[in-house]
Amino acid sequence: MAEFPKFEYLKAKGDNLEIGRIVGKAFGDQIVSVIEYMRSFYLKEFNLSFDQAFKLAESRLSFVKKELPQFVEELQGMAQGIGISFNDLFLLNSDEFLYEQKFASKGCTDVFLKTDGLLVGHTEDWLADFGNRMFILEADVSNKFDSLSFIALTYFGRLPGYSANLNSHGFASTSNGVHAFDFKPGVPKAFVNRYVLESGSMKEAVRKAGSLSRASGGTLNLVQGTEFASLELSANQFELLKYSQDRGVHTNHFISSAMNSLGTQSENSIKRLERANQMLNMVKQPPESFLHSILADHENAPHSICSHSADLIAKQKKSATLGAVMIDPSKKRFSVLTGSPCRGKFIDYYLK
Repeated sequence: MAEFPKFEYLKAKGDNLEIGRIVGKAFGDQIVSVIEYMRSFYLKEFNLSFDQAFKLAESRLSFVKKELPQFVEELQGMAQGIGISFNDLFLLNSDEFLYEQKFASKGCTDVFLKTDGLLVGHTEDWLADFGNRMFILEADVSNKFDSLSFIALTYFGRLPGYSANLNSHGFASTSNGVHAFDFKPGVPKAFVNRYVLESGSMKEAVRKAGSLSRASGGTLNLVQGTEFASLELSANQFELLKYSQDRGVHTNHFISSAMNSLGTQSENSIKRLERANQMLNMVKQPPESFLHSILADHENAPHSICSHSADLIAKQKKSATLGAVMIDPSKKRFSVLTGSPCRGKFIDYYLK
């Protein structure tokens, strides 16, 4: 599979409406291209037109308007910047109810590691066609709720928060898709993740995610200072999973005793979890470079951590590793690799 060009980098400053508008103006063509791709995707995979898919998602909009209106404004700004319908963007940010049962279990791997500081490494896995449909957003956002800056690996057309993120409080979050069994009308995952992105602490992140009328599930991996944990969420329940050692791994299934019966347990996700833990246990005091080695590992293909060749993509229903991120919150360092972790090099960005 061809490697992807380096992710574009965009800086934006303002309230949520203005942040969205800046993103829309900068990447309008790319976002429209994603919308057109998803029109075909919904029809091919689910036999739904775009309008039919939106009608299924529309019941979630009232929850978002009530509980997180600032992020409705962010999407409205994006739509204004492009000159398209808000409905198109809302569907892109609420469509997990369609695809997570089919695709969520074949995805991202997250590894926590204490070296000189505390690091989290994340592989970003999704449909191979999305390898050139992401960018890095650095935003300085002010609204009546908060003022802060953040940096986030972001999909065109989606709110930041869906992948890997770091904010000016030294708080980092990454996301694992999980197919939880209790879908319902409520706040979609993209909005939950966007809300948590702006947390000032792990305690605040848990409070924020737990307080929402969630539509679906997933896992948010949280890092700040010397603490790290995985917040496993279904629509109706959640559990903060803390790790007993100076290292930990999470993939695309629930692993806490309180949550592991509430979502899909796939062979792919389990094998990646086991392999990453096996590698972590090989070295007593692994250096930072060892984290990159884990993210680039091909053992157990097609259920490997790094997945990119054409035959693996076919076996995994077109899923591929599109990039990787390593975050050192104490240094406010956000390192991004484009394409396959086994082939690429990380580029360091620092949040001021």
